[in-house]
Amino acid sequence: MKKVILIVLGVALLFVSGVFFYSRLAPDGEKELMKLPFSSLRAAKNAIDVPDQKSPVEVRVNFAVMAEGGYVAIHDDEAGPGKILGYSVYLPPGETQDFPIGLSVKLTPGYYYAVLHSDDGDGAFDPANDAPLRDDRGNAVMDRFLVN
Repeated sequence: MKKVILIVLGVALLFVSGVFFYSRLAPDGEKELMKLPFSSLRAAKNAIDVPDQKSPVEVRVNFAVMAEGGYVAIHDDEAGPGKILGYSVYLPPGETQDFPIGLSVKLTPGYYYAVLHSDDGDGAFDPANDAPLRDDRGNAVMDRFLVN
């Protein structure tokens, strides 16, 4: 009898675990990103995290990590980062947490990009001279986020 009870409890536990993990699936069938500590991201020499936004007049950045100082620029989504809509003040090397970025326009619902940009040494953001920072594979370091 005890064996039957243990088997039933084991099956129930598996069922509950399966329901929990299934509920973590996004509507399109891909796994939803879990809200885990960003220690692995922060270990990178350049990283950024921007949550989805509700405000159409500023973007809040959770954190930006840069090996050398630079900027975070907010780009429109034009099948990738497009027109720059706003940018941060100069950020020193290291990690900067929880800061706002003012915008030149009011954002409409949709996707946008926060892109890390270098500083050419003059302390003023100029997209012609302050190029996007790249990761080890040559990709621009950015985070895509939703405004709703």
